[in-house]
Amino acid sequence: MLVSMYLTSVQLESLKRYKYKCIDTSPFNRYMLDPFYSKLVEFFPRWLSPNVITTVGFAFTFTQFLVLAYYDGDFSLHIEAGVTPVPRWAWFYAAFAAFTYHTLDGCDGKQARRTRTQSPLGEILDHGFDAWGVLLYFSSSFCLVGMHTVTPETSYYMLVSFLFSFFVTHWEKYVTGVFVLPWCADPGFLFLAATYLGAGMFGEESLHQNMLGLCSVKDVFLWTIAVHTSVISLTWSVRLSAKMLARNPGQEVSASKLWLPLISPLVAFLSLGFWGHFSPSNILEEHPRWFFLLCALVFSDTTIRLILHQMTNTSCAAINKSVTVCALSSILIVLSGLSNLEFNVLQVVTFSLVIMHVHFFV
Repeated sequence: MLVSMYLTSVQLESLKRYKYKCIDTSPFNRYMLDPFYSKLVEFFPRWLSPNVITTVGFAFTFTQFLVLAYYDGDFSLHIEAGVTPVPRWAWFYAAFAAFTYHTLDGCDGKQARRTRTQSPLGEILDHGFDAWGVLLYFSSSFCLVGMHTVTPETSYYMLVSFLFSFFVTHWEKYVTGVFVLPWCADPGFLFLAATYLGAGMFGEESLHQNMLGLCSVKDVFLWTIAVHTSVISLTWSVRLSAKMLARNPGQEVSASKLWLPLISPLVAFLSLGFWGHFSPSNILEEHPRWFFLLCALVFSDTTIRLILHQMTNTSCAAINKSVTVCALSSILIVLSGLSNLEFNVLQVVTFSLVIMHVHFFV
């Protein structure tokens, strides 16, 4: 019943014939992580479902997000006098959760191949949780650097660039049919876990101190986001897509298939940026976590729909429902100037999209 609401009979048949294709050329993965995962997965019982491994890994991600959100709900602990900072045990747990999530994310696929239980559902579940993980770990990282380090609008653009870089890797798969793992993803994530561990061992204030008189860990984090997401990730994916299409001259890609998927994230980015900039009650600064959650919801929903269209070999819509709701809400709030109701509208829209997203995802 629920499947028929989102998938046609043609798509269901295509889904049955779908086979996952992935290329990993990273030396770091080949010679360090992959052997580690291969050894570790041998300790898992064969009856253990790979989807359970994926879900348990995401549970660690979600709980560390809740812990840090409880202690620093609006990323302001660094500038509020007399406020107790995030306790060190929370950073130790965040480091453990990040490492565990990353490890289980590398083992679930191997367990699926080991038990011959690969399925399209497993891929959607895996990448769907990864999409959510971008927001959860980005938010946790901002507890380290503090919202005062950059302007609220800059933090929004950093989040969007993170989300868009994740989307672009799947846009590349949509175009070429092959998922190419980015080289920077795994080292970057382990660097994040190490940063959390450092905050637990030496205190988060240590990350703001200059190293060798040059820059702080905080500066490295911010510059990594800016350079990786805005330059490296996009150019890497575009170059790989062009290279793979050139190797397969018989594989024709229409202009609509190439550019149509980019419309939804672009509209979402512009409409939410419009809302944040012209907000009647300065919503981005007053309730950053809620605004970030809405942004991530739209991008996650858009990414999962793109993955599903690639798996069923069908064209995606130019603008999906979540982006439409987001864009109309942004225009309504800004033009109406209802500052006293803005946060309520943000909550209603966010909860509505959560229901839509979960309904579609499940």
